[in-house]
Amino acid sequence: MRSRNLIITVLAGVLFAFSSTSLLAQNGMRPSNVQPVGPVYSLPYEPGATFLVGQGYLEFPTHEGIYAIDWLMPEETPIVAARAGVIVEVVDSFSQSGMTEDMKQKGNFVRIQHDDGSRALYYHLAQNGAKVKVGQRVEEGQRIALSGNTGFSATPHLHFEVDRPENGKYASVPTLFKSGTDEPFDVVRGGKYTAPGGKDPSERTLADKGPLQGVKGTGELSSIRPRMIAMVRAEKDPQKAATLLKRHLLDHRAEYHKKYKDTFAKSRTGDKPSMKELGLFLDDMDLQSQPDVARLLVDPASANTANEALMIWWELYSP
Repeated sequence: MRSRNLIITVLAGVLFAFSSTSLLAQNGMRPSNVQPVGPVYSLPYEPGATFLVGQGYLEFPTHEGIYAIDWLMPEETPIVAARAGVIVEVVDSFSQSGMTEDMKQKGNFVRIQHDDGSRALYYHLAQNGAKVKVGQRVEEGQRIALSGNTGFSATPHLHFEVDRPENGKYASVPTLFKSGTDEPFDVVRGGKYTAPGGKDPSERTLADKGPLQGVKGTGELSSIRPRMIAMVRAEKDPQKAATLLKRHLLDHRAEYHKKYKDTFAKSRTGDKPSMKELGLFLDDMDLQSQPDVARLLVDPASANTANEALMIWWELYSP
């Protein structure tokens, strides 16, 4: 059953990545055992902003068994309440991240309890990034924090999860999100979602598009993924392709990790080409949403090796 669910979620991400209707309900594309419950939520970032889902419900490697969503986004992106409620927990003192066991207890977060008893978790926030206090009531769409890369995390993103009381404890649940129309939508891996309420893209000025408009990236990071995909595509045998991908990542692990760290460090100093490069990389780093890699995950002969390769890929981008 686990392998069947993984196949469904991988194919869902692949199909969604090429869908032109990102603000419509994606019926039939969620895992077959996922049925959204409760009220409809707003996206947890400001109107007009668009971010890619890197990992969805019940998915490998860190969401197995939980209904959680990871939106890839730069650090210090404004985060808003997806639903009104009362702040019940705030932690924002941590500064580090990494894929080691001790980091699981060192992530910053804000937790909001809603009027029906359910709760929303906003996790991996920036140090000193909380904009709210325990006991404070917040409205839907109100800014509550800045995103970050703290705790058990390989790269900057927002982890969002809703749970509700069930048999004396809290259990995570899937949700639907507002689209700006009468029809809500599911969130799946590989999808890019724009929060309703911002300006129409055709009406945006250069200033609206941000300070990196027209800036070119360095190519140091953004060229890695296309090269690997081309390599995998050239090998038709899935098992050989998966082995090739894993070997390539092992051989270039130190090189790619250094490129990421150097680019990340330069972007923190305000270097615009590095900032642009980091943004290009984060926007397109999800290997498993690409069909040539997804085929390796759904083939029994190559699935295990392909998953091992993906674990190496994600671990490359820890600090």
